[in-house]
Amino acid sequence: MDRDRSKDASEGIAPMGIQALNETVLSNQPESRYECPVCLNWLRDPVITTCGHKFCKSCITSWLQNSGHCPIDNINLSMKVDIFPDNYTKREIQEQRMNCPFSTKGCTVKVTPLDLDAHIAACEFNQPETSTQPEIKVPCSFQAVGCKDLFDSQEEMNQHVETDVQKHMSLLMNAYSEMKINNDMSNASIDAKEQEAMTLWEAPDKDGNQAASAPLNNTSALIRALYERVVVLEQRNREQDIVIANMSKQLSAFTIAKMKQNNDMLLRYCMGNYVWKIDNFKARLDAMLRDPYKMLYSPGFYTSPNGYRFCVRLNISPMNRHCFALHVHLMKTENDDCLDWPFNGRISFAMINQYNPELSQKDTMMSNSSLIAFRKPTAEICMRGFGYTEYAVVSDVIRNGFVKDDVLIVRVSIKALYERVVVLEQRNREQDIVIANMSKQLSAFTIAKMKQNNDMLLRYCMGNYVWKIDNFKARLDAMLRDPYKMLYSPGFYTSPNGYRFCVRLNISPMNRHCFALHVHLMKTENDDCLDWPFNGRISFAMINQYNPELSQKDTMMSNSSLIAFRKPTAEICMRGFGYTEYAVVSDVIRNGFVKDDVLIVRVSIKCV
Repeated sequence: MDRDRSKDASEGIAPMGIQALNETVLSNQPESRYECPVCLNWLRDPVITTCGHKFCKSCITSWLQNSGHCPIDNINLSMKVDIFPDNYTKREIQEQRMNCPFSTKGCTVKVTPLDLDAHIAACEFNQPETSTQPEIKVPCSFQAVGCKDLFDSQEEMNQHVETDVQKHMSLLMNAYSEMKINNDMSNASIDAKEQEAMTLWEAPDKDGNQAASAPLNNTSALIRALYERVVVLEQRNREQDIVIANMSKQLSAFTIAKMKQNNDMLLRYCMGNYVWKIDNFKARLDAMLRDPYKMLYSPGFYTSPNGYRFCVRLNISPMNRHCFALHVHLMKTENDDCLDWPFNGRISFAMINQYNPELSQKDTMMSNSSLIAFRKPTAEICMRGFGYTEYAVVSDVIRNGFVKDDVLIVRVSIKALYERVVVLEQRNREQDIVIANMSKQLSAFTIAKMKQNNDMLLRYCMGNYVWKIDNFKARLDAMLRDPYKMLYSPGFYTSPNGYRFCVRLNISPMNRHCFALHVHLMKTENDDCLDWPFNGRISFAMINQYNPELSQKDTMMSNSSLIAFRKPTAEICMRGFGYTEYAVVSDVIRNGFVKDDVLIVRVSIKCV
């Protein structure tokens, strides 16, 4: 079925007023992206759900009061946490302009879709046509399919059509079924799909014009109206495409093939907030009581996607066999050379009372930069931990409601000092939508290609991007030969729906012995929703891979008067911001910045 023709039908778009519809009214029908799936009219006070569908606020409110599920995909929804205003769509609808249905009588007014009804009621050309015929009863528009109701006025008939939708749909479906049976019996030699097309659609001629056909009777017109409405409803596939597109923008089509991959993703993107559920706890406790060297370790989790990695250790205290010891340990990651050492931040423990959460045991401590436990780890797990040697009494944990269904829950929150601002900035509605979608839908996806994975990391790096330039010597030779040769990093985001930047490295035109290093703003689908010009802090670090302490680090603030920070009009803003003489080429080559033919540049961009 051709979706593109669903809005081009010449009659029967809606049951009301089928005989009176003209080209002006038909042209005023909403596009599918502006149409409420419940009332099938223009979206009024549009809202969007966490599953990606759009509705009128009043429609979805009434629907959820009776159902509690999404009308499209039947997912459980709550008005308090799953429904959000869609101001972008609201602005788009308000920018639409439509002709008055009485334009053929001389009205030249163009109004927004939502103001059309009010204009029609007050339009000076909305005058009843005079008639010399005696007053007669107005039959229902669905008289041909069995509705026998008669009315004194057109307004009463219109109200009847609006209120008795279920009755009329039932009559239409019965008529359609009866017509299909007759057609099948009389055209048994013709394919069913071909017969359906011949009955309800006329093929265009070679010039693209609709071929002439015999006039349809009332029944055929109504059946055709139903069929076209079914076409509109069948655009759910299009809605699904929109959902997939939204998820690809938010998650970059990030998918998971196995539960292990799902857990790894949650651990990397938990932002330092990890809930450790220790199942089969009584058996594990018995093992620890029998063996004093028996210890339980949680999976490794990250303070940010490219940040520090920690795990939690629970064991019987060697100082007091009646108590639990609880510690955190730093773990090795691929980005350790790009991080600041020793770790500096706040660590919070909470052993959850599952029968009365108010009785949960909560403790907070600050890191100590003088301890080995917070230095850069040299092994997979740092041997030195940091925490409490006597955190909780074993008997109290067993008796006082901390263990339920043989599960003990320990919640850990680790925040690096420089990440606290990021966490606070994430407390907005956009991030709530992203987190809700990730928590509900993350388990439904799988990773198909490395490119999709990279796109995900770029969108959710929170402005912290590590650019690894491989095959560097060959690229450097090319830049030295060609003064216009430049290297650009992939585009990365300051937040999932925030600003997008890329980094440019090239030989300085001012000094051929130096590198120039700049950032450029890039175009995104959310630019209209962002504040311009960009205002924030930009940090560069060219990493010394043999001695990270010798890395070259620089920080600068944006300048709102520069074109470089205005809303980009091209895919990449032509104006960049940075250093025209950032580092001497020979120093970069000789002093340990290049290892295994790879140069690493770390960029951190934070909105202010």
